[in-house]
Amino acid sequence: MKRQILTLVMATMAMLTATAQKKIVVVVDGEEKLITDVWRVDSIKFIDGDVETLTDTPDTVDLGLSVRWADRNLGAASPQEQGLLIGWGDTTLTNQSKKLQYFPMENVAEDISDSQYDVAKIKWGKDWHMPTQKEMQELIDNCNWEWDETQKGYKITREGYEGISLFLPAAGYRLGETEAQETTRGFYWTGSIGQNIKNAKYLNFGNGANTTIAEALRYTGFAIRPVTGPLKVPVKIEKVETSAITSSTADVVVTLTGDLEDASLVGIAYGTSENGLKPSDNTDGSHQVSTTVAGTVTFNFTNLQKNKKYYAMVYVKTGSEYKESGVFSFTTLAKFPVAEAVDLDLPSGIKWASWNMGSSSPLDIPSDGYAYYSWGDPEGETRTLFISDNPYFKDCNGNDNSSVNIAGTKYDIATVQWGKGWQLPTLAQFTELIKNCNMQVSTFTDEKGKTYRAYKIMSKKDASKFIYLPETGLRNSKGEYKQVQNGCYYWTAINVGAGSAINAIPIQGSVGEGQMSYNCLLAIRPIYNSNQPEVVETDKPLTDAGKAAQYVDLGLGVNWATYNIGTTSEYATGDYFSWADTVTVSDFSKEGNSFYKESNPTGAKLDVTSLELTGTQLPLKFDAASSQWGGRWRLPTKNEWNNLINNCDWVWEGSGYRVYKKGSTDKKNSIFLPATGFKATSSGSTVTYNEDSCQYWTGDINGYYGVKGQEAMCFKGDAETKMTASNYREYGLCIRPVWSK
Repeated sequence: MKRQILTLVMATMAMLTATAQKKIVVVVDGEEKLITDVWRVDSIKFIDGDVETLTDTPDTVDLGLSVRWADRNLGAASPQEQGLLIGWGDTTLTNQSKKLQYFPMENVAEDISDSQYDVAKIKWGKDWHMPTQKEMQELIDNCNWEWDETQKGYKITREGYEGISLFLPAAGYRLGETEAQETTRGFYWTGSIGQNIKNAKYLNFGNGANTTIAEALRYTGFAIRPVTGPLKVPVKIEKVETSAITSSTADVVVTLTGDLEDASLVGIAYGTSENGLKPSDNTDGSHQVSTTVAGTVTFNFTNLQKNKKYYAMVYVKTGSEYKESGVFSFTTLAKFPVAEAVDLDLPSGIKWASWNMGSSSPLDIPSDGYAYYSWGDPEGETRTLFISDNPYFKDCNGNDNSSVNIAGTKYDIATVQWGKGWQLPTLAQFTELIKNCNMQVSTFTDEKGKTYRAYKIMSKKDASKFIYLPETGLRNSKGEYKQVQNGCYYWTAINVGAGSAINAIPIQGSVGEGQMSYNCLLAIRPIYNSNQPEVVETDKPLTDAGKAAQYVDLGLGVNWATYNIGTTSEYATGDYFSWADTVTVSDFSKEGNSFYKESNPTGAKLDVTSLELTGTQLPLKFDAASSQWGGRWRLPTKNEWNNLINNCDWVWEGSGYRVYKKGSTDKKNSIFLPATGFKATSSGSTVTYNEDSCQYWTGDINGYYGVKGQEAMCFKGDAETKMTASNYREYGLCIRPVWSK
């Protein structure tokens, strides 16, 4: 515009010069300010005028309205000062003209709050704006206005907001270049345009006069009291709930609060591990995303695995940042209803399911025979005359010749269907149940009028704790029902090989034992063992032995296995290993040890690169516990053995140590370390030495002799002493694994 005006003026001057000598007259506010000959004008220039800056640091006053009000006027150093008297739409703070063409009018025919003509926004920042007529009226209608004669202005308060007030001084008004007039009254611009397009809306008040919204010409200088939007309430993930969980589906309902318009999406990351959950803007196999952000957002999951624990994390994106919930989890339902785990105060701490696998209540015996299963069938679907169709037998490829404990493995229907902790009981656990509880035989009639018997098994300490074992009988491989003896037939987790497994027959005061073909159909009463290891996807996969193993939390940095490698009994010694061998051998000499070289008889070292043992700890690739059991199982360190020695209560029981959690005498909180001695081979003869002492490997190299020395650290203990010491690596010692927390 300036360039166009300049061109027009110069062209006019050229024309005037060519026709006649004229003078230039500059008129300001109706007065002639300058008269000069045209020929005296060398050029006409346009330069920027002064633009006043402000250094205000206002506070806000929150009276619970739709906006918060500044505590002072624009340009004022305190709430009581008048501040600047500004024309409507003037962002320079210097325009004192009384001509409307110098104020936004021709091109602006709408409200200017929060626009380029809003002086509060321009001078104080984007969070501020001139109040609208509606916001000014809200202040009038919802607050108490009390005139302060001393300070000449209104003190504004609101009920329920004690101690909070706003002060509007009677700032008067300015017209042109005059000083403030009518300073006993207050005149405050709003950002709203008037009904007459030359006008804008303003607040008008005085002592005793009505406080109203009126109109005035835009060039009038009024005070401005800026406002800011209500405090930005950050988006918050208020609540996350799971619902409608089935074996394959689930809903996650997310409740959000705060300024949701600031959020561009809400999403959920999910998977079967709690590790690695992170936000993504895309929907894929591990994320769901909704760009519709509302107070409640529901995510629907389908095609989930049954009886699987899923981990999830909700996140909300605002700008380029994500706000995340904590990690939570939900577990899909098993194919079969999961029972309650009942604590019957047994010495082992094992809990028993309140009903049979396939039932839905303690005294439920499904009439269709669905509560009967073949041994080693994790899905509970096998009904066959042929043993070769049995899932366990099929995987053995006919090499089913030894006793195996399938508790907690992929063949255990309780673990597979009900999840971690649930497993088939052993015969010993059935015996513990019957010997340590009271039994009562009762007769019941179901809803269909069918009468049957059940054994009520009650805790000897608390009779209110009990389970029922219904007389289920059994079904042969043809599905034919048989009621034999007392009628309670339950599979155990132990087989005897050659296609047969052990079953338990609870009777008064004892447990009968039988052997039946895998494809016979018996009831299953699971137990719950909270110390069953849980495999994490980032860990080494658990072997079947590692899944079946149990541990006890003794209040230390690691959990300790309840028995040695090579056995499932806490009282048995198990297998013997040379240090750094991952399999048991029969030759415990240097010559028989794969990690010694005959070429280096003075400084025995591992038959691997010299870099393998540069530290003080055995690598997991040479750790028998990690190799044999997998998962987080490993050899304990020297420090972990010393921690066990120094921070637990040890009792010598003649054949080994009972180690209790500090301050406890409950066997549930203990492990037993049988006296194992160690094995050594000389001249082809293997002998067990010190059989009345406990000797177990650690994963530590004997630093005294250096990392390439002949010895490794171990635990030694007998009735008199217990300590960590060293032994020759080729000797055979037992291993008690630990489970890293």
